[in-house]
Amino acid sequence: MSIVADSLKRLNNRRSKPEYRIAASKGRRFFFDNVTLWYLLVVVMGLMLLAGEAVYVYRQIDSYVKNIRPLVPIAELRQKLVAQKDAIERVKAGQMGLEELLVLGKLERMFRLAVREKNLKYQGIYYFKKGELGKAFALLSTYLKKHPGDVQARVYLAYVLYKQKKFARAIGILGALKDKNCAIVTDKACVYEAMGSPQKALELYRSAIRLCTSPAVRAKITKKIVVLEYYLRSGIKR
Repeated sequence: MSIVADSLKRLNNRRSKPEYRIAASKGRRFFFDNVTLWYLLVVVMGLMLLAGEAVYVYRQIDSYVKNIRPLVPIAELRQKLVAQKDAIERVKAGQMGLEELLVLGKLERMFRLAVREKNLKYQGIYYFKKGELGKAFALLSTYLKKHPGDVQARVYLAYVLYKQKKFARAIGILGALKDKNCAIVTDKACVYEAMGSPQKALELYRSAIRLCTSPAVRAKITKKIVVLEYYLRSGIKR
């Protein structure tokens, strides 16, 4: 049998057609696209983290600013930071007067002594410290009718009005004082801030910080300046 016949016989004997297998080609790797995708994913995640951090910082600042309270009357700070040492020396020397008791915070003893001496000013200050504003106002007002030049009594009367939210009257009392010192200027700034006049308050705080010598007081005023500048820049109303 010829070679051709053998070949034909083999072909006729096949039960099925020959299978032509094509090697499975490996899927195309879009290497550049995958890198770009990962890059974009990282960028998006980074932006989300930055946005979250920005929101967190904003909320922290906003919370801090909203919760910050007006300054403690600067006269009190001045008494604690400056006059306390002198008061202690006077006490050691046996000079325990009303002012020394006030500076050292011995209010009950101060009040009893003020009652014995019929000193309406220190009685009024005592009631102010205790939060009894009506009594404080009556006593200080009566005292000032006989002692109109007492700056300390006027300042405490302004504090009483400030606590009663009678800001215009408080400004009227503080504005009449001729003293250009850190305490009075800062107290004016506190009242203007409470009145909702941040620009005026900021101007006064900036003036006060040039007059103050105490680092502790300057630090507190600096915080107030930062807060008010933040509000005025952002346009947020307090």
